[in-house]
Amino acid sequence: MNKTVTSTETQTLKPTTGQEENVELVRKVKATMPSVREDLVNEIKAKIKAGAYEVSSDTIAQDIIAHLNQKA
Repeated sequence: MNKTVTSTETQTLKPTTGQEENVELVRKVKATMPSVREDLVNEIKAKIKAGAYEVSSDTIAQDIIAHLNQKA
């Protein structure tokens, strides 16, 4: 189904019958999920407040490098 679309044409992808139910189910589940994992955020906030949240400087450096490599 991979098709190159030129600037003079548009393509509308329509799901098959089986896919329509799956798409609708995913939409319903997504609508019930919070956009932010409040439980995880609150856990991290509590650790920070208690002085127990530790971050590895190596992990931070690796993540920065990975992020910069993605932009290259």
